[in-house]
Order: sequence, then C-alpha cells, then structure tokens
Amino acid sequence: MNDGLCDRRHLIAAQTYSREWERLGNLLNACSYELLILAAVTLLVIGAIIWQTISRRRREFEYDRPPRLFKELCRAHKLTWSNRRLLIQLAAARGLKGAALLFVEPEHFDVTNIPAALKASAAELRRLRHKLFD
Repeated sequence: MNDGLCDRRHLIAAQTYSREWERLGNLLNACSYELLILAAVTLLVIGAIIWQTISRRRREFEYDRPPRLFKELCRAHKLTWSNRRLLIQLAAARGLKGAALLFVEPEHFDVTNIPAALKASAAELRRLRHKLFD
C-alpha cells in the first residue's frame, strides 16, 4: 500500500515537475522572441549608424576629388557642355593638374599667350573669363 501511495506521489511530483518545466520553457520561448526582436532592432540601428557614417565619408571624399569639384563649379556657374570642354582643353594646354584651378586663377585665360590649339576659341575664352571673374 505504501508503494501505491509512493507511486502516486511520484506521479504527482513528476506532473508538477513537468508543468514547471513547461512553464519555464514557455517563459524562455516568450523571452527568446523578445530577445530576438531586441537583437534585430539593435542590429538595424547599428547598421543604420554604420551606413550613415560610410555614406557621409564617401560624400566628403567625393567632394575632395578634383573632377567632382570641377563638375560642381561648372554647375554653379551654369556653364554649358561646350564651355566645360573648352575649360578642360585650356587646363590641359596650361599643364594644370585639375581644371578646377581655372576658377581661382584668372591669368590662365590670358589670350595673348594662348596655345595654338586654342587660338580659334580666344573669343569664347574671353567670354568665359568675364563670366567667371567680372
């Protein structure tokens, strides 16, 4: 008789133990979903910060490039494609490292000692110098 009571107690204890483990498992599952969501949000925030930092540095780097600077200066002065092409030719003829220097050094537009290849464009170079510096 004692064995039956003992078995019954073991069965009740095992069921209680099983229910406790089930509740703990449910709690862990609920927590794991919350932790998973928290981890995903954290990774998204970190990713956004990294992307913003890289993007900002890339924009700064692009504006530090002479061709990009030349393009922006031409856009700011509303120069046509033919004006841009002529400025690039002038910079090459003068041996400048970048055509953007033409926007700060007006002496390069002096047509008295212009290279022979640009003699036909002397009038257009005068107009460009007037547009940029007067």
